[in-house]
Amino acid sequence: MKNKIASIIAFICLGMISTASAYEIVCPSEIEVKYNEPEIKDMPDGWEMSYKKNLIHFLDGMDVYYDKPIYLGILKPEPGIINGNRYESTWTLGSIYDKKDSYVSCSYSGIYLIKKIDPSMESCWSIESKNEFGYPQFKLVCSTEELEMIE
Repeated sequence: MKNKIASIIAFICLGMISTASAYEIVCPSEIEVKYNEPEIKDMPDGWEMSYKKNLIHFLDGMDVYYDKPIYLGILKPEPGIINGNRYESTWTLGSIYDKKDSYVSCSYSGIYLIKKIDPSMESCWSIESKNEFGYPQFKLVCSTEELEMIE
């Protein structure tokens, strides 16, 4: 019976550890865009439209926003400490005045994919790298711990 109780307690503790782990959002490294024939309002005289279909757009940036990106509330990355580790690009999510949702935006040559960040997260940092072809990769890692600013 004691072994069964110990097993249950260990299982609960492991569950608590896994929920405290970092939350990650990885930007897709590329997207394929299927185009319909676009229209240009007020085509200049003597010009005509030329476009390509089904283009591959590669990831070229990542930003964090306070509220939906359409409202232009981009958050500035700052160096900081989260969970005892120093990072060059960190963000505090939400606000002390109201708790709006935060979003990550991945950009692809003027096309943006956005994803809502789990509202239980307090802070995030970015990890940037390059894939085997030299294209950038961006990962946003978030934590329930508060950000310590570096002065």
